[in-house]
Amino acid sequence: MSLQDALAEVAKPLSKDHHSKASEAECFGQPLKAIYNMPCEISGLFELKVLTRLADFYLCLPALSSSISTALFNSSGLLSGIKGYPLAIIVEAIQLRHLVLFREALVLSVSA
Repeated sequence: MSLQDALAEVAKPLSKDHHSKASEAECFGQPLKAIYNMPCEISGLFELKVLTRLADFYLCLPALSSSISTALFNSSGLLSGIKGYPLAIIVEAIQLRHLVLFREALVLSVSA
C-alpha cells in the first residue's frame, strides 16, 4: 500500500453503504461496557471508527480509551486492522489518546 492510498483511506469518511443506523445500534453497547468496566470487543477498523465517534458524542472517550487496552490484545480483528491500515488507526489513537494503540500503529506504518 502506498502512502497516497493510506492517506486516502484515512481521509475517507464512513461510507453510507457501510454505515447505517443498525451498525451504530450494534456498536452502542460498547461505550456502555467501557463506562461500566466490562470487557469491550472490537472487530475491526470500521467498528473502532464508529465507537470513537459515539464515545466522542457521549463524552466518554477516556472510558473507551481505557477499555481498548484489553480489546487490543483479545480482538484479532483489531490487530488485523492495525496491520492493514496503520495510518487510519493512528488517527483514531490520537483522538482516543491511547498511547499503546498509537505506538503499535506507528511501528507498523514505519515498517511497511
